[in-house]
Amino acid sequence: MLFARTFHTICIATFLILFAGSCANDPVAAEVNPFASIKADNPKDSLFEVLKIAGQDTFRAQALASLCWEFRRNNPDTAMILGKQAVELSNQLQYLQGMAKSNGNLGVVYRLVGDYKNAIIHNQLALEYGTALHDSELIATATGNLGTVYYTQGNYPRAFEHFLAALKFAEAQQDTGSMAVQLGNIGSVFIFKGDPDSSIHYFRRALTLDQAVHDSAGIAFDLSGIASAYGKLEIADSALAYYLDAYDIEKSKGSKYGLERVIGNIGTCWAQRGDLIADKASQQIYFDSAIAYYERAIVIAGEISDRRGEALNIGNLGRIYSNMKQYARAETLLLEAIRITDSLGVLESQKED
Repeated sequence: MLFARTFHTICIATFLILFAGSCANDPVAAEVNPFASIKADNPKDSLFEVLKIAGQDTFRAQALASLCWEFRRNNPDTAMILGKQAVELSNQLQYLQGMAKSNGNLGVVYRLVGDYKNAIIHNQLALEYGTALHDSELIATATGNLGTVYYTQGNYPRAFEHFLAALKFAEAQQDTGSMAVQLGNIGSVFIFKGDPDSSIHYFRRALTLDQAVHDSAGIAFDLSGIASAYGKLEIADSALAYYLDAYDIEKSKGSKYGLERVIGNIGTCWAQRGDLIADKASQQIYFDSAIAYYERAIVIAGEISDRRGEALNIGNLGRIYSNMKQYARAETLLLEAIRITDSLGVLESQKED
């Protein structure tokens, strides 16, 4: 499974500066953390401290939006609550920058839980507010995040259009982090254009930029993208090697969302290897490994309410059982995968990514 990235721009450094007695403007964009100038050992704790001392003001709105972002992957239910509070307070204050950022972050959470209608609504609101502010960074972020929703739905032409537009904004701003995000997203689309060589080219460009800014999440995403392209080229050993590198990074970060994707992808590598082997006994060893990885990914997807990831892994599991001629089991799994994807509105529910 290959997924597109989102970009974020509310910075924890802003709140750490607040504790020092001064305040600063906060930014917003695509999976880049905007309070990045000052590091916090535990950003969530720091942000909750802000909530303890802030009134019903812009600092509270910023903290709520940032906490929504921090919780989005491993605890989307909490992220949803915080994001809605951030939107409500920003609206009450008529705080345009907060309205843009909180709607954008909430839109990402809606996408992660498979509510694409609301994901589009909130990202479009973020784009409207960013445009009203003439803020190129906000515009680029919302544009790219809309592209990610369309990508997740399987609408690759529209996703490609948004990713290119977001890349142009990022290049104009010389925003390395945002450029890396959109280069990787474009690489993801090339997979589905049937051009894995171009995909590798874009992912390698993204990887160079992510390494330059030490973005471990971005590096893991890029490595997974390169692996996916090698999978399409049927270079299984290279694909598995890149996925394992990405797995090490995701495990060290404790990212359930990232782990789910990489584990599922490793399962696909084992399945592809099994497909190439004629000897049934040897083939079964690879299929058993694939099943184990897919089942692990399904469990994690359930824990983080990632319905699309759950459906993709269930569908891939069904394909394995079909290859093993266990057709009743395969049918049950494939029908469940279709049921989930139909409920999510995914356009290409049975296409592996």
